[in-house]
Amino acid sequence: MQALPQGVDHVLGGLHQLDQHAFTADREVIVGFRMHETNVVPAGSWADAAGGEAQTLLLQPLHRDGQVVHPKPHVVERRTAHVDLALGVQRLHQIDLHARRPLSEHADVLVHVLTLGAKLLLQLQAKEVHPKPAQAPLVLCPEGNLLQAKDSERSFHGSLRGGQGGKNGSLPHSCPIPNAPRPIALGSMAEVTEQHPPKFPDVSPQSWREAVERGLHGKRIEDKLTTTTSDGIVIQPLYEDQGEAREALPWCEGSWSPHESLPLENPKSWRARMQRAADFGVKGFRVGQLTEELEADLLGIARELQVELHLSSPVQADRAMGRLQQELRGGQTLLPGALTEELAIAASAGTTLFSACSSSEQGQGAGVALQVALCLTRGAAWLREAERCAVSATDAAGLVEFRVGSGTDLFLEIAKLRALRLCWTKLLKACAVQGPCKIHVEASARSWTVRDPWVNGLRGTTIAFAAAIGGAQSVLVLPFDAMLGASDEEALRLARNTHAILAQESHLDQVQDPAAGSGYIESLTNDIAQGAWVLFQELELLGADSTGFVAEEIERSAAADAAAIATRRNGLIGVSEFPNLEESLPERTGAPAFQNANTLAAPFEALRARSDRHQAQHGTRPTAFLCNFGQQVDFRPRSGFASNLLAAGGIAVQDNEGFQTVDAALQAYDLQTASLAVIASTDELYLEHVSSLARGLQERGAIVVLAGRAGEQEAEWTAAGVDTYIHLGCDALAALEHLQVSAGVSL
Repeated sequence: MQALPQGVDHVLGGLHQLDQHAFTADREVIVGFRMHETNVVPAGSWADAAGGEAQTLLLQPLHRDGQVVHPKPHVVERRTAHVDLALGVQRLHQIDLHARRPLSEHADVLVHVLTLGAKLLLQLQAKEVHPKPAQAPLVLCPEGNLLQAKDSERSFHGSLRGGQGGKNGSLPHSCPIPNAPRPIALGSMAEVTEQHPPKFPDVSPQSWREAVERGLHGKRIEDKLTTTTSDGIVIQPLYEDQGEAREALPWCEGSWSPHESLPLENPKSWRARMQRAADFGVKGFRVGQLTEELEADLLGIARELQVELHLSSPVQADRAMGRLQQELRGGQTLLPGALTEELAIAASAGTTLFSACSSSEQGQGAGVALQVALCLTRGAAWLREAERCAVSATDAAGLVEFRVGSGTDLFLEIAKLRALRLCWTKLLKACAVQGPCKIHVEASARSWTVRDPWVNGLRGTTIAFAAAIGGAQSVLVLPFDAMLGASDEEALRLARNTHAILAQESHLDQVQDPAAGSGYIESLTNDIAQGAWVLFQELELLGADSTGFVAEEIERSAAADAAAIATRRNGLIGVSEFPNLEESLPERTGAPAFQNANTLAAPFEALRARSDRHQAQHGTRPTAFLCNFGQQVDFRPRSGFASNLLAAGGIAVQDNEGFQTVDAALQAYDLQTASLAVIASTDELYLEHVSSLARGLQERGAIVVLAGRAGEQEAEWTAAGVDTYIHLGCDALAALEHLQVSAGVSL
């Protein structure tokens, strides 16, 4: 067998781009050979086909303008070369697509095809045949059709072994190919003209800034387009390539391991649940504090199923060593001070033994920089403890796992994980050692909701995506119904399949550090890393006295998060944004695993719960009458905004098609039972009608709400009867609590 020639891919690519304008003399004849299993030239006969049945095709007369034109000898010669080449390429497709065998095993076929292609190109050059741009080309393509023709009714899609063409099997009179792609013209085998799209003109950051501020009517970008995270990191509207070479972040090869938490209730169901999860690709399990007997049972199941097991409760060192001696593949969490000198043998066991965890603080509202700093502090504590126990820093670094809670801010979470890897590498470098950065990411219950729980599936996907891009080695996605009770099998399956889809369909595990090079993520990574390093140094100086400092930092960032939620600057789909008052929640048995979690949605969900109780007691929810004034185009934007906001507090609305006069609006309200009335229209109509409309509604006992900002008219409109103003950026939580009380909802 002949050796595979070099540059085969390049040459084949050139053949596939062969310019068919050269065949303008007989383009009605040679139009396409479709590739189907019933239409492939059999092995052994492909090289001789052109000398047999192909002659019928090659000698067919042309039909032009109703005249029969018999082909000249040089036309037949070109046809012969082209058909021979097409048959060869077809044979290659048969080998590659149908036999599923590598082309390298068929070097003789490949060399023959390349020879035919070179021969054909030389013939074209010798005859000085050049393309004519005005005519539609025929394109040799690798996706099935050797010659692609898009007009199937008028084009000939046959084979040399009995294809169908025109009437009674004859060739069609014409075979136009509308909108066919234009191939690259080949002057020679080595001369390929590359076509590049035109470049956009270069724009300096300053000129971009000036253009944006003109669009903002003179307002500064910093005032309108920047945002600040809960721990003070400023997010800019535009980032550029940093242009600086940076040392690559540590990265573990391979895909992440899907993990799942085990409920402490009903230990008898553990084996069946772990078996089902392992069948769906789960590689590890996390469980809380257990008795020694239950731990032993669970360890036996984990060894039998060959999965990792991580126990989150502190245990004695001798029990941990017993697990190591049993060759457990998973990890065991210990607390600093629990090590003994015997742990030196753990260095060769490949076991994750030490957990540096910040998930608890994340659940309380800690900012991303503080989370990274706490991981560094606790990781450094393990290195010191290992040194005290005569375990080398290099060995100890391989035993540390960072357990990180994750929210749903995609880019912030990606940058947080990358910052942790960057800072841990810096810390190990300061210790003159090298080691991996093992990260386990857990979906935080803080981001989960009770209302519209199906959106939790999207939140879990976002968290898993960020973990994969950020470089986590294991990821735990909560089921969408985790806040409702014991998860059913469907919810568990969806959580498990999230990993499979991201890894096996989206292939997120096939690229190393895919976020590298993004100006936004790189800048955000550096900002978080710098802030975390400052906090890490502060924690190291404080030592045991750092508890108060950490609590203050958490309180500050949690307050910022709460304000963003209350004003709906950070919206929660299904809760504070686009809530569904008519939803029916899935029923679950048992207590939820996170019933005491400090969730972001808790304040709004408390309002919904009050509304539900009010409906159960009185037969109806608190209701607002939409006093839509003017035409649809006038009131619909603000009435839609008001309906969405009120529903977040469990307040139903009574909508209408709008009113043209104040009297008509007041008469319509008299027919309603709503205790709240919301005025919605444009600023221009407000100036003309709000005072009289608010006064009339207040006289009828309504609690008057205005959708929009009052501005300079606030004192006048308030005196006329407007009770509450709702608008973009207002404290929606406080406004809804006030309106519920005003509507008679008990706390």
